[in-house]
Amino acid sequence: MDNLKYYWHKLKYNLSSLMHKLLAGRYGIDHFYRFLTSVIYFLLIIQIFFRPKYLYLFTTILLFYNMYRVFSKNHQARHKENQIYLKYQRKFKSWINLQKRKFEERKEYRFKVCPNCKQNLRIKNIKGKHTVSCPKCKKDFDVKI
Repeated sequence: MDNLKYYWHKLKYNLSSLMHKLLAGRYGIDHFYRFLTSVIYFLLIIQIFFRPKYLYLFTTILLFYNMYRVFSKNHQARHKENQIYLKYQRKFKSWINLQKRKFEERKEYRFKVCPNCKQNLRIKNIKGKHTVSCPKCKKDFDVKI
């Protein structure tokens, strides 16, 4: 039993050192990798149930691209890709949060967009015509509720 335990630990150590050597100087895992992995899993689940023809090819290409990103030594390009992904992710999350806020405050407030700077403004839900001043660009505009 002790002999088996010794060989098991030796195998784990050898595999660990092999992985460290293989990944030395590589880009590794980032937020975009995690997102692509989630998309790949989702596509694989769809393939199990529906079996579309060309989805298998697309999933395979996506998987290889994901592995290419992990093992790439071009840190600058992979970082740039990740930053682009994070920019769009922030925009999407802020849009989702705005929609939640609009839904939660729908009885007390109305949300209008400034025609000049496109800033979202929260206005009390009082019927009639109002003149609103945008806090960002300081322009006045009329709103009918």
